[in-house]
Amino acid sequence: MAFLRQWLLGVVSCAFLVSLLDQLTPEGSVQKLARFSGGLVLILCMLRPLGTAEPWELALDLDGLSADRAALEEQYRDVSGQSLAAVIAERTGAYIEDKAHALGAEVTAEVTVREEDGAFIPDRAVLFGEENAELSALLTQELGIAPAAATRPAALPSAPAACRRLSHVAPDTGNSCPRPVVPL
Repeated sequence: MAFLRQWLLGVVSCAFLVSLLDQLTPEGSVQKLARFSGGLVLILCMLRPLGTAEPWELALDLDGLSADRAALEEQYRDVSGQSLAAVIAERTGAYIEDKAHALGAEVTAEVTVREEDGAFIPDRAVLFGEENAELSALLTQELGIAPAAATRPAALPSAPAACRRLSHVAPDTGNSCPRPVVPL
């Protein structure tokens, strides 16, 4: 930054001196020669940093820039992939819940996805709520989800009421709620 400031101060000082010299010279061929000489001096002042720079200072680190770009691209792909996976899981769960509501069943669905050939595909669904044979058939037809033999928490008389509304609690947190999985 100090180098840029020094260079700019030199250019402005040179331009001021050239302008003052132009005002002091008499008109005619002498003034034309003074303007030409002043323009050359001003150009030399502007190009002075190129003459004092060492060749290694002018070289660009293209390998470093390429590696940084590749790292940023990979980071962007990871973040966008995670976002896309979350959106697909959320919308698939909402779709299942909407279909269940249309059939008169209250179900909460949690969907996990996996990446396959660059595309995110629903991997499995965890359903909480009442059992519905029509919903199972619909999920098999439209989403390819096979019905599971597991019983849902709301159907178990021994399942605590918290299991019915806290379906987002992971099984490894010490929660005693059963979590049936419907594989895709």
